[in-house]
Amino acid sequence: MLYLFCGSDKEKARGKFREFIEKTRGDLPDAVYREFDEESFAPGSVEELIATRGLFQDTLLVSFHNLSKNAEGAEFLKKNARALADSKNIFALYEDDARKTALAPLEKHAEKVWRYEAPP
Repeated sequence: MLYLFCGSDKEKARGKFREFIEKTRGDLPDAVYREFDEESFAPGSVEELIATRGLFQDTLLVSFHNLSKNAEGAEFLKKNARALADSKNIFALYEDDARKTALAPLEKHAEKVWRYEAPP
């Protein structure tokens, strides 16, 4: 399952993303939680999490922060958007990059997209 939080109102998008993570962790207290950002991203580790199941909880919760700022991360997301969405695990993604073209592959496959736009 893939959930996307983005938009030009970065504060609101980031806050809603954090609320989602906290609520999901509360709902699934035994779920393994992993977190990746543009610096800690490693394709092999994330590929493994797409099909992995937890020991005490079947579902894993994985949060991604601004992977599109890392060239390898952006390519991974583009290439694996469908696999992330089809996984039984929960992948929540927060992106500062509000450009729709950069996020189009993710939006196409996401279970839900939250886009927060800053007032003009």
